[in-house]
Amino acid sequence: MSGSTVKLTDALMDVQNHIREAVGEQLKTKKYSFCAEVTHINPKFFGSNQYVDVTDPEGLKLQLIVPVTEAKRLELHHMYQFVGCFEITNKPKFGFYQFRVSSCSEVGKTDWVLEKEKVWKEIQNRGFLNRYQYDFTKMSGKASCRIALVTSEKSQVIKDIEIVLQDRPGINLEVVPVRLNDKVSIANGITEASNKSYDVIMLVRGGGQPKEFEVFNSIEVVEAIYHSKIPVIVALGHTDNKTYADLVADKSLPTPTSAAKFLHDVIGTPINQQKMYEFPQYKKQYVHESRKTYQAKKSKGLGCLAALVSLFGALMAIPLLLLMFL
Repeated sequence: MSGSTVKLTDALMDVQNHIREAVGEQLKTKKYSFCAEVTHINPKFFGSNQYVDVTDPEGLKLQLIVPVTEAKRLELHHMYQFVGCFEITNKPKFGFYQFRVSSCSEVGKTDWVLEKEKVWKEIQNRGFLNRYQYDFTKMSGKASCRIALVTSEKSQVIKDIEIVLQDRPGINLEVVPVRLNDKVSIANGITEASNKSYDVIMLVRGGGQPKEFEVFNSIEVVEAIYHSKIPVIVALGHTDNKTYADLVADKSLPTPTSAAKFLHDVIGTPINQQKMYEFPQYKKQYVHESRKTYQAKKSKGLGCLAALVSLFGALMAIPLLLLMFL
């Protein structure tokens, strides 16, 4: 490969192969033990292993190769002590090295998990999950609809939502700017929109890392949704798990685009622009009425024919009766 021009990926792979050949076997013999938080578990099986992402208390991230028998005991955001050895990865896109786990044991719950459990208990105790869920079919045919879009004023999802709603006249979209990494800012934005003459609030953001959604598990955001005077739709651009904001909202959807489509479809065509009747329905009714008229005429015709036959039979019988008496 010396002297030739290659892709950077190929060059890095070549370097990794040389290092693996030089020290790979030695790395397998050296055992390490460390504590880290589980941040992602790949559900797919790769042979008898699963890939697991962890982060240590200083923020260092590492990919682990964990036996399926061990991986099934792992829980997200719990701390574990992992024992195993390092090895050089096969492909640069997976990083330079990874850790092959031989055993693991739980150390305990992280502060994040403990805080989340505390908030969940408060949500249950204060009855936030008993909030009345708005019936969005009541918005069907509205001539106009004012939507408060609670999100970052620079968020790409604003444009995505505008594209979905642009062909529906009467829908007015207004951004209520908030800092999406600040639970107080989000809660204040929801409360501000609730106190104005909007028809619906949409709390939205695009995708991101799991911990970036933790603000939506805060008691401040949940309480703001619960006390909102108008219906709230939550669409946070993630599908792995629901936040507490999703559970309390009137409607939860996986992405901002799907939330916009939901509103677009549920509002539908303004009542004052709808036709008085649909042609297929009118045609069906007309055929039905015509068939009834036809059947009536047919029955009437058959009745007249039967009467004539009876009369003809009676007239033919008169001469026979006269002959009998003569």
